[in-house]
Amino acid sequence: METTRDNYTEVRKVTENYVIEQLNNYLTKRNHIPGTSDDTIMHVTDIGISILETKHPEIGIYQSGSFVNSIVNNDLQGAFGNGDSINQEFIKFYLILMYNFSIYNLPYPNHHNENNY
Repeated sequence: METTRDNYTEVRKVTENYVIEQLNNYLTKRNHIPGTSDDTIMHVTDIGISILETKHPEIGIYQSGSFVNSIVNNDLQGAFGNGDSINQEFIKFYLILMYNFSIYNLPYPNHHNENNY
């Protein structure tokens, strides 16, 4: 599967739905992190998508920033140094998201899999 600008919107929607589901599960298991506003959830969702697109370039076409690169490169010092207060609070979520993700479990366009996520 190769992501192009032509199918990026559809691919991103699949990735976004996955990140939102995983974030909801993460927050539910922790009885929500205090101060988790809708803006925070949107911010964490966008960063989660960027992390997955950076780690798996076949689903993303854009370059990421220094925080995302630090997460993807397993650079804890860089992640804390480059992350804002929200991202610092959600580093554990980003790591769980990144290491449990597989493109083979989601219904990406032009990608055959057995699951109908």
